[in-house]
Amino acid sequence: MAEKTAISFEFENITSPKIKVVGIGGGGCNSVDMLKEESIEGVELIAVNTDKYSLERSLADIKIQIGETVTRGMGTGGDPDKGRESAQKDSDKVMKVIEDTDILFIASAFGGGTGTGATPVIAELAKKSGILTIAFIMMPFEYEGPFVVKTAEEGLIDLREHVDSLLVVHNSNALNLELTKSPIEIFRDINRILLNAVVGIRDIIFNPAYMKLDLSDVKNYLYSKGKTLIGVGEAEGENKGEEAIQKAVHSPLLELDSIAGAQSILLHVTHGSDTTMKEIIKIMEVVREEAKGNSDIDVNLKLGFSLNDNFAGKIRTTVIATDFLDEELGETVQETLEPVEEEIGEVKENTPETGLLADPMKLNSSSTPTRIPEVKAREDFEESIPRRRATRKPPFLERMENEKGEDKTSRSRGTLPSVFEKFLAEED
Repeated sequence: MAEKTAISFEFENITSPKIKVVGIGGGGCNSVDMLKEESIEGVELIAVNTDKYSLERSLADIKIQIGETVTRGMGTGGDPDKGRESAQKDSDKVMKVIEDTDILFIASAFGGGTGTGATPVIAELAKKSGILTIAFIMMPFEYEGPFVVKTAEEGLIDLREHVDSLLVVHNSNALNLELTKSPIEIFRDINRILLNAVVGIRDIIFNPAYMKLDLSDVKNYLYSKGKTLIGVGEAEGENKGEEAIQKAVHSPLLELDSIAGAQSILLHVTHGSDTTMKEIIKIMEVVREEAKGNSDIDVNLKLGFSLNDNFAGKIRTTVIATDFLDEELGETVQETLEPVEEEIGEVKENTPETGLLADPMKLNSSSTPTRIPEVKAREDFEESIPRRRATRKPPFLERMENEKGEDKTSRSRGTLPSVFEKFLAEED
C-alpha cells in the first residue's frame, strides 16, 4: 500500500492590513490621546505637531515634530500658513511613518494654525501615495469668533480635494445636546465618533465572519467619496437589532447627521447565537428606509455578518454610508465645481459616471512609494480635481451684516450659540 504524502502550503509575503491614526495639531493630538486610553488593538497612533512641549506629553506610539526651523518648536500662533510651511518642510518625516499604510485616519481640529495648515498637506501626501485617507475634522465652537470660524471653513474647503472620505463634526452641536457635562466629557463624546469609525472598520477587516466584508470592500466604498457617515450602534434586550441600527445611522454631532440620501452602504452585524433571522431582516429594512428618506434612490447595500459568543443577548451594527445625493450636503459650506475646462482642459465624452471601483485593491497595489515625495512649496502640489469654492456666505458673516446698526450688547450676544439665550435672559 502506497504511503500517503502530506502536502503543506507556505504563504509568503502575506501581511495584515495596516490601519493608522495620525493626530495633527493640538486638537488632533488630544484625539489620539483619547484613543490611546481606549487601548485599541491593531491600530498605530501617531502625533504630529509644531509645539515641541505639547508633543512631549502625547501618549501616541510615534511622535513627529514638524516645522522646527519655522516655529522653533513653539507652535504656529494660530497661523495656518506656518502650519502649511511646517508640513511641507518636514514631509519626509511624515511619509517615512505612513508610507506602508492601507487605511489612514487623520484627526484634526480646524481654526488654529498647525491643524488647519498642515492637515491638507499631509492628506495630499497620503492620498497621492495610494493610501485610503479618511479625515475626522472638528470645527470650532461658534463663540470662538468670526476669525477662527472663517479660518476653519477655508481650511475645510482646501482639505476636501485631498481626502477620500470626510467626517466633519461641529463642536457647537455638542452644546445643543448637553450643557451640564464637563468640557472633557463633551470632547470625549465628540471623539467617540472617531473611535467608533476606527474600531468599526478594524472589526470589519480583522474579525472572522461567516459572511465576510474585507479591505477591498472598505476601499471600494470609501475611495474618493467625500462626505461620509461611519456609525456604530450597540444594544441589548427585546428590540436590540432595531435599537442598535438606529444608533448607527444617526449621529447628531456630525455634519451629515443621518444616512438619508446615501446611495452606497456597507453594513456589518456582530451578534450572538440567540439572534434570529427576523432581527437581521429588520436591521436591513431600517437601513434601506433611512437611506431612501423621501427619495426613490436604489441603495447599493453590501452585508457582512459575524457570530460572536460574547454577544449573547446583544447586537452591534457598523454602517459606512457614502455617495450622498447633492441635496443631502451639509449647510455650512455649499460647494460647486468650477468648469472643468478651466483647469484640466476639454471634457472627454462618454466619461463613466462615478461609481464603485471594479478592483479597489489596484489602488494600493504598491503601498510603499519608490521615493518620498519632495514638497518644497504650495505650488508643487498638483491639482488632481477642480478646486471648490463656497457659494454662500458663512453663517457668521450673514449674522454680522444683519446686526449692523444694533447696539454693542446685541452684537456681542449675536455671536453666541442659541443654547445660551435662556441663560442671558435670566441675567436680564
